[in-house]
Amino acid sequence: MNELEMQELLTDALNFNDEENENNQIKSIKSFQDAIILTSNKGLIIKMNDGSEFQITIIQSRKG
Repeated sequence: MNELEMQELLTDALNFNDEENENNQIKSIKSFQDAIILTSNKGLIIKMNDGSEFQITIIQSRKG
């Protein structure tokens, strides 16, 4: 697995959890690339319905 695959897995897991538990807390999820964050890292920006925002940076520390 590489960083991009992990990014996709986390996005799917967050969306699934929000929908499955009927939380509806997540407003949007964007990759750093889609949000035009100037970094070479992979990662996600998660905006919540209450206005809070989180950034998750994904760095592969070991190859499988």
